Amino acid sequence: MKYRLGLAFTVVCLVSINAQQDRVRQDITGGAALIFKRPENPTTKARDDATAVRSATVDTSDQVEDAIALGNAARDRKPPDFESAERAYRLAWKLNSRDPRPYLGLGNLYWDQRRYPEAAQAYRDAVRYMDGAKGRNLSVALVGLHPRPPNSKTDDLRVRVFLAASLLEEKNPIGAERELRAIEVSHFDNAEWNALFGYALAAQGRYTEAVAAYEKAVKLEPLNDKYKGLLTAASQKARETSANDQAITRRLENTIWEVRDATNSTIQGTCQLDASGPFQCKGVGSGLTLSNGRWRVRDGILGLEGSFKIPFCLGQVRGAKIDMKCYSSDSETRDLWIKL
Repeated sequence: MKYRLGLAFTVVCLVSINAQQDRVRQDITGGAALIFKRPENPTTKARDDATAVRSATVDTSDQVEDAIALGNAARDRKPPDFESAERAYRLAWKLNSRDPRPYLGLGNLYWDQRRYPEAAQAYRDAVRYMDGAKGRNLSVALVGLHPRPPNSKTDDLRVRVFLAASLLEEKNPIGAERELRAIEVSHFDNAEWNALFGYALAAQGRYTEAVAAYEKAVKLEPLNDKYKGLLTAASQKARETSANDQAITRRLENTIWEVRDATNSTIQGTCQLDASGPFQCKGVGSGLTLSNGRWRVRDGILGLEGSFKIPFCLGQVRGAKIDMKCYSSDSETRDLWIKL
């Protein structure tokens, strides 16, 4: 039981905060569309006539391919025929509700029409039904372990980028950050991923972290003026918060905090913030001490880093209390730190 309590406390100390949703910044113009390119159509099998409707004797898989091809063609018209495209993708969905491509097609249509909540849900459904993740929850699908066939664009990794962009337009930067972190290993050297990641951080007021992401995006695409503009704006904001961060850091050095579950006030343990940067946490009734992480204040937010597989934990400092919000891939936990 002690080990389980300690492990639970470990998870609590690692993620990011719901309170950040109240910090969504409105000074970034252009939205994620400033960065995000038009989503690619779902792929279909090569055909002599990809838009031809097949006879009633063909099997269901061919009918699905035809419906998706018709949806793609309607979307690509000038101007787009969204109504026909939606009918075609919905037909494909009815023929095979476990094929991710109809959901991807619908998500693209909703993105094109700026119906971002509907786009986000469609992309979630697409990821859910990707090969290798059938029947599993989106949040626990193991990224990269179930490769798609060559040249397929409807893979889990890319659709998560589509989903993150939709969540950014929906003013849900934390949701976008979680999706982007899920594919960080595969996309760390992708300029668009870094720019979207920086945008998600900046939208939460985490400008210092955003600067690092934008710098990587600019390094990867040095001629991209959009990325340069976002980097300049975030750098200015980060400089404005620097002096205040130093004052908060001095105030938190060598302090000990009692950690409580914010929903029922149960004491979960204590954490000590050492002056040189490391932090040590100990759960109630457990001999387990966590001392391999570091703490840092950036943009007025306390962050715990490098301790566990979950890469970060953030809290809003309010005098003798810290409002800590923790996220895993599929759950959220809010804790209250009280200074001892």
